[in-house]
Amino acid sequence: MPVLVTAEEELNLVKTMRSGDLVPGHAVLSDDDIIRFLRARNYDVRRTSKLLQGHVRWLGQLEAKGGVSQAEVRLAVPTSRLLGVNASGTPVLLMHAAKWDPDLYDLPTFEKYFVYVMQRMIRLGP
Repeated sequence: MPVLVTAEEELNLVKTMRSGDLVPGHAVLSDDDIIRFLRARNYDVRRTSKLLQGHVRWLGQLEAKGGVSQAEVRLAVPTSRLLGVNASGTPVLLMHAAKWDPDLYDLPTFEKYFVYVMQRMIRLGP
């Protein structure tokens, strides 16, 4: 069952996590990022910390592969379009799967592009 938490309580949980070294790579994670992960784990600080550790490790692996270059973004752009936000402020992304040509770029490149797009959508979201 979902836990009901106020915005103030969320920020207190973020402070608790940051002060207790429960947030790996804390410099790269915003309070909103941590709140998103807290919500995903029903505000269980231990489970959230474990999830964040895996997330930061995975992002580090992507960065070690070179992150996403502008050339990769331009190559993948014909397959999708970030349309903006709907009336309630939720980001809207249109992906044309039929336009994806796996011969143009490999799956790891698509993964990096997908992460790039999702991070942009998260920043746009409510």
